[in-house]
Amino acid sequence: MAAKKAVAAKQSAKSAPAPTRRKSAKSAKPSPAALDASSRGITAKPVKPVGPVLKPSFSEWGMALTMASRPRDALIRNWELALALEIKPGIDTRTLAMAYRHVLGVHRRLRCVYLVRDGNVTVRTLPIDPFELEERDASKLSENEFLAELNRICDQPWSMSSGPQIALTVFKRPKDRMVLLLRMNHLMVDGWAIEIVLRDMIMYYLGVPAGPANVPTFDEFIAWETAFMETHQGRDQREFWRRKLARLPGRLKLPYDRPPQSPYIQSSGNAHFELDRARMNKVRELTRRSGVSTYGFMLATYQILLTHLSGESDLCVIATTARRNNPKFVNTVGMIANLVSFRCSVTAQPSFLRQ
Repeated sequence: MAAKKAVAAKQSAKSAPAPTRRKSAKSAKPSPAALDASSRGITAKPVKPVGPVLKPSFSEWGMALTMASRPRDALIRNWELALALEIKPGIDTRTLAMAYRHVLGVHRRLRCVYLVRDGNVTVRTLPIDPFELEERDASKLSENEFLAELNRICDQPWSMSSGPQIALTVFKRPKDRMVLLLRMNHLMVDGWAIEIVLRDMIMYYLGVPAGPANVPTFDEFIAWETAFMETHQGRDQREFWRRKLARLPGRLKLPYDRPPQSPYIQSSGNAHFELDRARMNKVRELTRRSGVSTYGFMLATYQILLTHLSGESDLCVIATTARRNNPKFVNTVGMIANLVSFRCSVTAQPSFLRQ
């Protein structure tokens, strides 16, 4: 019967006059931002930013330009901060939603969107209305299926220019278990800040003061950062890095066991290994005599390994620094972390300690 209806519809369509090219609201193709939002369970309605135009931090500026220059399908996982926790059964989701909105009100940076044009980055703030706690029933999924679903959700790219950069979901699991998933765009916050957001949310839910009072805002951090770069010390640091990173070497040619992926797809993983007590004692003794940290020792080891594998004597390794050394901003929510480039030049036949 369905086949007959389809054939009849096809024949009537042939004999009907050609439709006009005007697009209706129903037939219009949804925007990529709307698709991103709907895939996360967020209402895909245009949201007008409110408040003044904000200045980005140096970290936000660099990451926003990088995101804007990449293909849309390359943004999966690279910019995701996610935290999944099993929470107490019977939690009051209404109070949790209130705690979520409270934290969004206190930490304005969690409601930001980023607009990139001609190499300039501007930041605007969204109202709290579009941010809602999502509840989902995952009680019929096995553990493996549920884990796969969490990974699928975390694989959804963020729309940095039009949609919320944060999402909170509560899943109902078998035997009255509940799992909370907090996701954020890494462009907006660093790994340090996600713990502050979770802490403040829990404290509000429990009805106790949420962390220290009079915590500086991220806008205050940006003002401090900008002012510091205009000082004599800040100018010296900037000049140091300009000299250090001048004429950077190209991409290392390493002996891969499979062809490398596109440079835009930066899938990564963790390689875990352990050093026994005897080896660690030797490492500590060596670093003590050499006056270097354990981190510096491990970094030098890694750089020399890359030199051995690639045959290059000039190379650069990039690592993340939290930049929370100023106690004033320890509890500030925002993208404070930054990247540090460790450039290594290995001379002919050096000793390990000299490197």
